[in-house]
Amino acid sequence: MIKFTDKKVILSILVVIIAIAGFAFFYFDKSPDPSKPPVTWTEVPKNIQVPEKGETNLADNVAPPKNVVSLEREESPSSAVRFFEVKVENDKFIPGTIIIYQGDRPSIRMTAIDKDYDFTQPDYGLSGKLIKGEMKKIGFEAGLAGDFLFYCASCGGPSKGPVGHLIIKPLEE
Repeated sequence: MIKFTDKKVILSILVVIIAIAGFAFFYFDKSPDPSKPPVTWTEVPKNIQVPEKGETNLADNVAPPKNVVSLEREESPSSAVRFFEVKVENDKFIPGTIIIYQGDRPSIRMTAIDKDYDFTQPDYGLSGKLIKGEMKKIGFEAGLAGDFLFYCASCGGPSKGPVGHLIIKPLEE
């Protein structure tokens, strides 16, 4: 019989709870707060196309998804998890544009190549350190459509770079 006073059992349960909470943190709906005006939002560019897995005829700075998995949810039937890989090197996000649909859940593997950077997207409340040589996963649910800047705040913010675009295309188009 397991005794809940056993320190190992309590510690194990605590570790599992923390791990689940950490995973859930990245996939909660982090839509911008409607009571606050967006900081980096602009309108979605006209005729923007969301790239699919394996698409090759993209502009140089558009990230092709490495994989796309349909979520088939009732509230957003066409939403998907789209997996991207982006690196930061020589003060540039490469590729620097990620295009998804409203309701998608992007999973972005971000790697700093030549030095430490950070990733900041204030409208979605996303920020984190990018340590040289390490990969960090960034995920959220895309609630509000628009063209949102992401940038390295510790490098001087959007006016000094590196800067990228997270374009969220509305489903109604």
